[in-house]
Amino acid sequence: MAGVLPFRRHAEGYDRALAAAEAIAVQAAGGDDGPWPPTGFTVVKDRPMRVTLTGALPGPDGPVAVFVKVRRPAGGGARRRRRPRGAAEGHVLETLRARGVAVPDVLGWSASPEAGVDVLLLRAVPGATDLATWAEAPRPHDERRAVAEAVGLLLRRAHDAGWSDRDVHRGNVLVTPTGPVLVDPGLSAPRAPLPPHRRVHALARAAHGLGPDVRTGLAALRAYAGGDRETARRWFPLVAAAARPIARAYRRGRARRATRTGRHFETFPVGTGGRGVRATPAAPAAWKDLAVALVAGDVAGARPLKADGRVVATRLPGREQDVVVKRYDAVWRDRLRTPRALRAFRRAYALRVRGVACPEPLLAAADASGAGAYVAAAAGPRGAGAVDLHVATHGRGDAPPTLDALAPRARRDALHRCGRFLRRLHDAEVSHRDLKAPNLVAWRGPRGAAFAVVDLDGARLRSTPVPWRRRLRDLARLDASAGPAVSRADRVRVLRGYLAAFERAPVRLADAARRVARASVRKRGPSGAPR
Repeated sequence: MAGVLPFRRHAEGYDRALAAAEAIAVQAAGGDDGPWPPTGFTVVKDRPMRVTLTGALPGPDGPVAVFVKVRRPAGGGARRRRRPRGAAEGHVLETLRARGVAVPDVLGWSASPEAGVDVLLLRAVPGATDLATWAEAPRPHDERRAVAEAVGLLLRRAHDAGWSDRDVHRGNVLVTPTGPVLVDPGLSAPRAPLPPHRRVHALARAAHGLGPDVRTGLAALRAYAGGDRETARRWFPLVAAAARPIARAYRRGRARRATRTGRHFETFPVGTGGRGVRATPAAPAAWKDLAVALVAGDVAGARPLKADGRVVATRLPGREQDVVVKRYDAVWRDRLRTPRALRAFRRAYALRVRGVACPEPLLAAADASGAGAYVAAAAGPRGAGAVDLHVATHGRGDAPPTLDALAPRARRDALHRCGRFLRRLHDAEVSHRDLKAPNLVAWRGPRGAAFAVVDLDGARLRSTPVPWRRRLRDLARLDASAGPAVSRADRVRVLRGYLAAFERAPVRLADAARRVARASVRKRGPSGAPR
């Protein structure tokens, strides 16, 4: 039959390499009890349906660095009737390479449903780093712009070759000394060059997955348009508008996958009539026995983080890092609805699904009266020394403000990153009605200041975009809580970072600063302190 792909194929001289890859596929499917991963191989990605390994296999002129992509067999006749993934993906890669798109070399593929083999063998790309890892390191602006332009040219060649895939993200683009390389192109065979309306949609998916800022996105679009600035500026709002529903659908899909019963959390009873939820495997199962004591506030070795003693830091058994425990008193309304502790757990989980940085939720428990406790990980990576913005701007005791200790350039960058974090919060359709300096924490990351939001009781998850009036009110609340310790120039830098997103704002910087300042004065009240 014409158009049917061969079930086994290899490049010249790579028959032994493909046979070794088939043995690895059988072992990944559970048909061999040998050591895992095989000797000399490293697991790059391991998922229930597929696993990717890297190592060396024999080639015509000696060992060759390769990637072995194995698709594990799954139950159900419908899945068994699907075409082999390795053969389909290998055919897409070969077609793209023939049409001038930079992709890895295909060394072979093999498929045998009876033996549980579905494997694709690729040559490793020398000197390659995925875009996600590459972007985390501090790099000069000129280097980032050059890579953005190269990615734009790569997308232009791929779209001219008729390729379009929904799964375009930073992990599927490799940065090499000779230019970016596209990996994991999906299973849809390239056809005719994409028409303009499909290019807008494809670029919107790339904008969502690659996450560029305004300057990076414009540089990539200019390269995509062959250096034409006018075309890039004309396409920019179209791509940004098309990216909004894509981002919303992605968040909803992640939320559905993340809340599958028994996969990410476990529910359990607490006392008589109470209930709790535990994140697995981050929270040990032994914590379920501590739920009653946590709700009662009987926490050994707790260090209060707030004056009222309801938020404490402590060390729980089975975990080397400190955790934060927040207690909730009984409220009669919680007897008729989900208790606040469980709602806090759900809210934190939803924010992380939406890509908003916040402490990892570990456990929540509530008794029959509605009193509860919520346990979360400490904000920031271990040993990062995270501080909230109030300490950063006002200091603590005799210690000076940490923001004043930064060099002028690092200070400007930190404030700009704070504004970008707040923009991501609102763009994820989250508003925070208690957005104030003590509820934002910061630490020094590999590329500069990184931020997370804590105390999520005031966060509201929306199913529609946050209106700009609500956005500016949230920013005004944060502005009011900062007080006179932050200069007007620093406040403008935060707003400039907020407006420096891929999708342009409908307000100008001067108008936003004026409206935030007016609302901030109203929130301060006659005494000058935040209401």
